[in-house]
Amino acid sequence: MKLSILFFIAMLVNVHANSYAQRKKMSISMNNVPLESVLTAIESESKFKFFYSVDKIDVDRRVSIDANRETIFEILDDLFVGIPITYSVVKNQIVLKAAQQLAETVPDQETETEDKNEQDFTVSGVVYDNSRIPIAGVNIIEKGTTNGIATNFDGEYEIRLQGENPVLVFSYLGYESQEIAVDGRNTIDVVMQEDSQGLDEVVVIGYGSRRKKDLTGAVSTINSEDLTQQVLPSAEFAIQGRLPGVFISNPGSNPNSRPEVRIRGISTLGFNDPLYVIDGVPVIEGGAAAPSGTRERDNRGAVNILNLINPNDIESITVLKDASATAIYGVRASNGVILIETKRGRKGKTNITFSQRFGISTLDKRYETLNSREYADISNLAWNNSITDSRDDEDYGVLFDPGSPEYLGNSPTFDWVDQGVRNTAVQQDYNVSVTGGNDSSNFAVSAGYTSQEDVLFDTSFERYSFSVNTDHRVTDWLSVGQSYRLAVTESPDEQVFQSNMFRRLTYTAPWQPIFDPANVSGFAEIGREYNGEFEGDGYGPATNANYFGYAQFWQQESTLVRNLGSAYAEIRPFPGFRIRGTLSVDYFTNRRDQFRLAEGGLYRTGELGSDGTVVQRRETSNFNLTKELLIGYTKSFGDHNFDLTLNAMDQRATWDILTVEAVDTGIASYDQRIVDEALSNDNKNSLLSRNESGLLGYLARLSYNYNGKYYLDGTIRRDGSSKFAEGYKWGNFPAVAVAWRLSSEKFMEGASWLNDLKFRAGWGQTGNQETRDFAYASLVNRNPSYPTSDGNINSGSALSDFPIIDTTWETVTTTNIGFDATLFNKLSLTAEYYFRETEDILQEIDIPDVIGAQTAPVVNLATVENKGIEIDLSYNDKFGHLGFSAGLNFTTVDNVVTELFNDRPQGSQEARIEEGFPIGYIYGYQTDGIFQSQAEVDAYLSQVTDPGNDAQLAPGDFRFRDIYGDPTAADGEFAYRSLGADGVINGLDRTYLGKTIPGYFYGLNFNLDYKGFDLGLIFRGVGDVQRINEARQQGLSMADPGDSNYLREILNYWTPENGSNVYPRLIAGDPSGNNRFSNRWVEDADFFRLQNLQFGYTFGPKITERLRATNIRLYTTLSNVFVITPYSGLDPENDTTPFTYTMGLNIGF
Repeated sequence: MKLSILFFIAMLVNVHANSYAQRKKMSISMNNVPLESVLTAIESESKFKFFYSVDKIDVDRRVSIDANRETIFEILDDLFVGIPITYSVVKNQIVLKAAQQLAETVPDQETETEDKNEQDFTVSGVVYDNSRIPIAGVNIIEKGTTNGIATNFDGEYEIRLQGENPVLVFSYLGYESQEIAVDGRNTIDVVMQEDSQGLDEVVVIGYGSRRKKDLTGAVSTINSEDLTQQVLPSAEFAIQGRLPGVFISNPGSNPNSRPEVRIRGISTLGFNDPLYVIDGVPVIEGGAAAPSGTRERDNRGAVNILNLINPNDIESITVLKDASATAIYGVRASNGVILIETKRGRKGKTNITFSQRFGISTLDKRYETLNSREYADISNLAWNNSITDSRDDEDYGVLFDPGSPEYLGNSPTFDWVDQGVRNTAVQQDYNVSVTGGNDSSNFAVSAGYTSQEDVLFDTSFERYSFSVNTDHRVTDWLSVGQSYRLAVTESPDEQVFQSNMFRRLTYTAPWQPIFDPANVSGFAEIGREYNGEFEGDGYGPATNANYFGYAQFWQQESTLVRNLGSAYAEIRPFPGFRIRGTLSVDYFTNRRDQFRLAEGGLYRTGELGSDGTVVQRRETSNFNLTKELLIGYTKSFGDHNFDLTLNAMDQRATWDILTVEAVDTGIASYDQRIVDEALSNDNKNSLLSRNESGLLGYLARLSYNYNGKYYLDGTIRRDGSSKFAEGYKWGNFPAVAVAWRLSSEKFMEGASWLNDLKFRAGWGQTGNQETRDFAYASLVNRNPSYPTSDGNINSGSALSDFPIIDTTWETVTTTNIGFDATLFNKLSLTAEYYFRETEDILQEIDIPDVIGAQTAPVVNLATVENKGIEIDLSYNDKFGHLGFSAGLNFTTVDNVVTELFNDRPQGSQEARIEEGFPIGYIYGYQTDGIFQSQAEVDAYLSQVTDPGNDAQLAPGDFRFRDIYGDPTAADGEFAYRSLGADGVINGLDRTYLGKTIPGYFYGLNFNLDYKGFDLGLIFRGVGDVQRINEARQQGLSMADPGDSNYLREILNYWTPENGSNVYPRLIAGDPSGNNRFSNRWVEDADFFRLQNLQFGYTFGPKITERLRATNIRLYTTLSNVFVITPYSGLDPENDTTPFTYTMGLNIGF
């Protein structure tokens, strides 16, 4: 046991990213100007102030500086090359000294002799950041003197003190200054605390970056430090519950499942996914916009595309939400943009990091269902209560008849769920990275392996990843670089052939056996003989496929390979001006191999498969080539600052699908799969489909700010798409944003409690081009055939579509108003109101069958609105050794469809689309209690008829509300019903039962740290949302007795003695329509979940130095700890949401 624990701990490792201060960047470009002008410009762009003696420092000296996203230390080092000036940083003050002045005051440790004053005292130590990573360049000054020194690359220092009762002052850019009394100690190690008064964090905004304090649009970001608080199976979950305006669903336990990602609601009837941009490469995927259930969606596959990104490689994730921020991406950005930046090398010492974690997932919740005897008894009771349906009329009735030798009610009860759920689903993660650089080059190389099992049997996920990022400064005016990522994932998946496996296992006939020791496979076949005949459903209508037996003869694996890379060259011919060319390639293949033996049919249909041994391979390939040319110019005229960006983009994409299938191959195993040339052509089938699209885009963005106080951003994007016809290909998408930093006004100078206050507003438009390729043209169908007079059958062609020439972009117009504030240097608040209107939404329309079109035409007709508020609140403080931070984000979404073609509703009762209601609302009948007496039934029937459902209406049946009637002339030309009871219960009485888009969602996070220990909690929740409880609908509906196992709560059925108002009477055939779709099956799905809890410990220098490490952290994480909800199912998001326990160890060298 001890060896197992030691081995477990030894396997767990990772490394923290570079320190916070190293990420603080700014840009400045000035040529041949007085030194004083440069210092003034830095002060205007930051919280720092310069102090110097005019007698010692020549501020009139002419200098030049051209820095792009560099730290203040890098800027000053470049600025003072060849100039005898040194500097030190104390809090937000930068002190400049003449070099000879410093030489006179700082002892030269290398030339000191032993005849020093015996009272001199030497102190040494190491300075770390919050993650115990040594910090180079920390200024250490003996208080009250000019005696000082800086830490080396390993964060080490040694200083000889001069005065009595010395106090050391430690200061570094971006960190709080600390004063520490020496008190006779020879060794003092220091952990620096981050200071919000330093240069603000730089945020990637697309085609550039900007300080967070200078943002004018709706932008939210999360960095690598925040990512370490979670165990992330996929990149999307890094922002789940962490950022306002971003909703990410829980897809359940399958590691291949795609979560639903929505930014500020749902804005269109079709494709609603955001655009992902990884290291500047826009990621597109063939079939992404295809409706569910179509062949295109199946060809796309069920595997989550972002599983191909290793979360350990992510430096930051930025979400662009309003049009003033997203307009730079034009037609691809209507649903928002998620920018993922991966880690790059830094100047300095080479860092090696290694990480490993190990976790287990469990699914302990189960539905309580009936045992074999209860299942038989309650089915018989339903038959006995019916005057029209009889057990004897069913071939399988003998299985429920206690008087028959075929009766199964005395059989054992088999737990299919227990067999199908792993007790412990294992997940592992290993990563190694190497980063470093010098004055001219930097690099970051990483490799990783991840594996994760589903809690349901035989499904898993493996990922092998590799990445390399480099940047090189070839000359003073030329820089080049590249980014490359390779990911290979393998996903054996037995759930593909049966969706919703957990529910199917739950409602399998309880008497159906799983195992059969007499069978060569060890599993029971589902077909058997009873009543003298063989039945494929050998255990009645609730017979289920024996997935465990079928898996012995059926195998499916998906292998995905993604190559994602870009290369750039940038020239800077003069300060502030740059030209950058970028070539990006995203090549992605998804190969699905399927193999099944004929014997598999015995466990799925009850009979041998008619096609013998089947081999199938489907391979889809996505190739995305993007070429971009960017011209940027930054210039300052005193307090006036301009930033101009021009960009041209050419994006070409292809999506090819190749399917090859062979039957009766005679192959014995998956490893032998091949489609042999000698195989008969009748046994082989192949299909090749090719899809091509292109996009051209031109962008201009001008940003202006006056002294960091007044801001104006203007963007215009023009895009042309191959998806639309001539004359409709091009669209223009403008945006404008303004901001005012009120806290910089003179009349606010007395408000010392207010560190920053900025008001901002933006307006803009983006487009959506996601429709089928060449929708404006009729595709040629070459499948028809026709006979001729000679008796021959000839191949023909048909135009199966009705083309709409003027189909064009959907246009999203967004208005955004908000403010950002920082108070008491501890509390940050962002609040904003947004309004999004999507016009010209692509919608299918009905046309007469006589036209002969097989595909409904798509036209621009619908309009949808989203509006709401976002609040992002954070607090940071320190109480002695105890550090504390907390955050809250809250978002509301008011979604409504304002226009449809001819006011015509569409969609299903589970997801209806209608004017005046939110997209995808739930639509059905409303119940009004259960009849408790015959008198209540008679009174109801005297006023209402329910055709097809009232002949046997009796006590114990549901009462349904009469709400609507047939339309009248006063209701309008396109009205389909009229408000008001008409005495008839029919389809017109179906009404709004709930919405599937949350009215609000929120996230909470808390973090504590104390002397190396840290604790982090992440909560998230949603409200004002409903969900169909499909598990309850299946487990309580009894139309055909025995067609499913049932939930145990069905035993509370109505009787004269048990006057339930929730559970109706039991009766076969459901003659009164009790099981029709109604609010009976709809529940509130609000929840509050502890999503993540992490407890860790970072070892101090005594341990790390012995191991020659820079950082060692041990942690444990609990995921999906608990959920509070009124929803009666297992989980309000997904029944298979597992509890996960993980341990990890991060180490860096």
